[in-house]
Amino acid sequence: MAKTFSIRRQEVVNQEPSVSDLKERWPALFDAAQINQEFRQITTVSLETTFIAKLDHYSSKIMSLLSSRGGAAKVKIQHLQNILLQDNSVEARREVAICGLMVYLREKEDDLFKEEDGDGDITGELMKIVTTQVGIPAAHAKIVL
Repeated sequence: MAKTFSIRRQEVVNQEPSVSDLKERWPALFDAAQINQEFRQITTVSLETTFIAKLDHYSSKIMSLLSSRGGAAKVKIQHLQNILLQDNSVEARREVAICGLMVYLREKEDDLFKEEDGDGDITGELMKIVTTQVGIPAAHAKIVL
């Protein structure tokens, strides 16, 4: 596994293939379950579970950090925090923490998030969190590399 990972990494870094070529050659790289499985095999750590657990653990510290921001960012952050007054679910806290960090760091949400109806082609995206609404009220997010 370590050998094939190294060879694949060298090919991606040195040859800089297009996303469509990568998807054709290694379709598993575009499947979240396969990415999680390969990450676990290489590191013995569950990528998604660890990320969500750490996000939940640090969300209160992230919220206090966000509150320290001033100016126009403060208004946007307060708007995000008002979401928690209406819906204080775990998913809402995660969303507010991630979106709040984007505002705090002065990043454009369009650079990280893409809303999709589930049928769109996302192979042209470099790295996005794609949210889809598929007949249920809560959004599903998956990271696309």
